[in-house]
Amino acid sequence: MKLYEFGISRSARAHWVLREAGVQYEAISVNLIKGEQKTPEFLAINPYGKLPVLLDGDDTITESAAICTYIAEKYPEAGLIPPQATIARAHYHQWICFCLAEMEPQLWSIRKNMLLYPKSQRSNLAIKIGRYEYENAARILDSHLSKNDYVLGASFSAADIVIAYDLIWANTLKLLVGFPVLLSYINRLQQRPGFPAFLFTESARQGKLN
Repeated sequence: MKLYEFGISRSARAHWVLREAGVQYEAISVNLIKGEQKTPEFLAINPYGKLPVLLDGDDTITESAAICTYIAEKYPEAGLIPPQATIARAHYHQWICFCLAEMEPQLWSIRKNMLLYPKSQRSNLAIKIGRYEYENAARILDSHLSKNDYVLGASFSAADIVIAYDLIWANTLKLLVGFPVLLSYINRLQQRPGFPAFLFTESARQGKLN
């Protein structure tokens, strides 16, 4: 397998799930800062010009949550996803959808309005609304994890990888103040052998995770 990636971007999710599953893979860096995702060579792999991208033989998989689910399904012995047609499998998809719909868009809005948009286009109101909406979602997750070790209960899964990445990102933006359960959760997950600690540099801790 080949993983087209860039450090602490959402590529970290793909690194993490591959390491948890014990998969041998080749990591190919695509430097987003230098614009390498816009080259004809990379656009031939992913016309959308986004990372990560996983190549498994002749098959191409994009979107980090889809990659996590694909690896979890391909290597069921790793125990990263519940069996098909079970309520646990439905809850797996439920929490991933919750993360992608209720958490991640708010993080992107905050980050873009803090640093990425031209200064003339940044909105303090958008940042305030993003924080408010993110904290509402965080309360739901915090309540759930106050009664469970992982999002699916007692078992770690690829859904935890998807969600923990967003929480680590949120923590760099000071959004988890007042959520000790969530802080404890991500601290525990970062102790897992598969966690790609090598990606989470000082720049990530300074709020550059995206």
